[in-house]
Formats: sequence, structure tokens, C-alpha cells
Amino acid sequence: MENEERQITYPLERYELSNSAEVQFSAKQPDLVSSYLCNLESRHSVFRDNPNPEALKRFIEYHLVKSQDNPNLTDSELEVIRKGQYESLSSWIEYMRQSDYPIWFKYLVLRSVLKLSGYNKGWGEFSSRSKTTLDPFPPIHEGAVHNVYLSILLGDNGRFSRLYAREIYGVQQSPNFSETCKYKKGDWERYSQGDEDALVSSLSGNNTGWCIEKRYKAFMYLNDGDIYVYYDYDENGKKVPRLVIRLKNGEVVEARGILFQQNVDPIMYDVLEKLLRELNSFEKFRKTFTDMRKLTRIHRKVLKKIPLTKKEIDFIKKGDIECFGTEEDPRRVEVLRLLE
Repeated sequence: MENEERQITYPLERYELSNSAEVQFSAKQPDLVSSYLCNLESRHSVFRDNPNPEALKRFIEYHLVKSQDNPNLTDSELEVIRKGQYESLSSWIEYMRQSDYPIWFKYLVLRSVLKLSGYNKGWGEFSSRSKTTLDPFPPIHEGAVHNVYLSILLGDNGRFSRLYAREIYGVQQSPNFSETCKYKKGDWERYSQGDEDALVSSLSGNNTGWCIEKRYKAFMYLNDGDIYVYYDYDENGKKVPRLVIRLKNGEVVEARGILFQQNVDPIMYDVLEKLLRELNSFEKFRKTFTDMRKLTRIHRKVLKKIPLTKKEIDFIKKGDIECFGTEEDPRRVEVLRLLE
């Protein structure tokens, strides 16, 4: 038993749990963390084999956003936000309860998740959570969680938020989330007012970086107009969102992709252009398409070590290059670096 306790508590000692309020409050023996964890499963509603549904519900609702903390939200907006937070936190609790991880890891994960907000795909990190946070709790990536568990067992002293963000960032770099993804014929799907649940569900776990992954954002945007999402298919036949077009009052206001800072994969340009023409909105993005196609040609030439013309060099160094993403296309920076 002594050896078991030492194995259970060792990883947690690095996370200063001995000083946490819940451990100090409940522990009565000299080995505070060990005492707390040994009794956790029997005392805490989250970890019991047969938890009291009402106690579990109270635990979850305690961590949801409150109306008094966000007085500017309407009742309908608050309801949608709380629903998203409730479902996301419930998923973590159920996943941890059903998993075979030891109790110390289950506790560590949930304790950490309660402090985390949205994942910033561009920077590869989580935002901190506060009582005014509107985002749902982080999405679950089972493979990433397991890798974090292994990292801790192997002695990694990093916080769960950093380790989990690192693993999710690794998922982003897989072929399914990069320009190297093999293109297969996909389909556009249109979402209208009231379709926020279907939209959010279709994006879950794909790390698009789109704000409409959050139910309250999807709810608000769909109240303004339709949203179109283009889904490709990975090697296993799973739908992968690749493009999104958002309308407001009948006009296209955004067109995004899933690359860094929501830029569009070059192999998706023709697909995107076709729908924008059908929606009578191509002219609004004509310069963006021209600039991005030109940047793509230049980038490929530089990678193949083909000399650029003076016009191409001027375009890269001085041009006002429009992109589909929220920030400058990183290929321009890469080309400038390679030209040095």
C-alpha cells in the first residue's frame, strides 16, 4: 500500500497540490495529498461509480458563466453559452469517469480543465478561464490526453495546460490539417438559423480555429445569416471541414480556411471561388484570389530554387498582399527569409 501511494502521489507533488484549498480542507493525515486522493473516489460526486445526478449537476453548474457576471447578455444568449459550457464540461467528467486512468491523473485533468478557456490555434496555447469567460471548456482529444499522461509518468514537470496544448498542436501538423492533405472531392453544407447544434457538432475535434466552434458564436452568427462549410474526407472517410463562408444580411462577409490564422489551403481556391461566384460575391474577393495565387506560384518557385523576376520580388517585398486569414499568410515571411 505504501508503494502504491508513493506512485499515485509522486506526479502530483510537482503540481503543488499540498497547498491547494481542497486538499488542506479535507485531509486529516500528515501525508496531505495521499490522504485526499485515497478518499476522493468515495467522497466526490464526480468520481463515484454511481454519482448522484443532482450533485453532479450542481458541481457542473457551479462552474458555468452566471448572468450577474455578464449583465449585457440576453437570456437567449446566456442559455446557449451555458449549454455549450455544460456539455463540454460534462464530456470531460464522463470521459474521466469511464477511463482507466489512476485517480491522481483524473483529478489533475479536471482540476486543470476548469481553469482553461479556448485554444488559440495560431499560438498553440490555451487562454485562462475567469468567471466572465464565455467559451466552452476545451475539447477532448483522447490521444493527446494519453500522451500527456505518459509525459507526466516519464517525469515531465510542465503544467497540464502546456502539455495538452503541445499535443494538440502536434495533431494540427498532421496531413489532415495542412496544405499537404490529399484532396478528395467534398461537399458544401449550408447552415441556417437554429442549426447551431449541427454546425458545432460537425466541427468538434477538428481544430479549425474558427470561432463558430463555440456554440454561442455559431448561434449569434446564424442569427445574422447562413453559414456554408466545405467538408473534405480523410483517408478513413471522416469528414474534415476545410472552408467556411459566412453571410450577414444576405451578403458574404467572411471566407476562411483551416491553415495558420485561418488562411485557405491553395488546393481549395477553385472550390471557394466557385461558391463565391454562385453567391454573387466573387468581386469582393477578386484581389485576394489574385494575390494568393501569385504568392502560391512564387512560394513554389522559391522552394524549387527557381529565380524570381523583379516583379515577383517587388510583389513580395513591397506589395499590399491580401489574404483570406486573420493575419498575413506566413508563406510571404518564409519567402522573404529564403531570399535573404
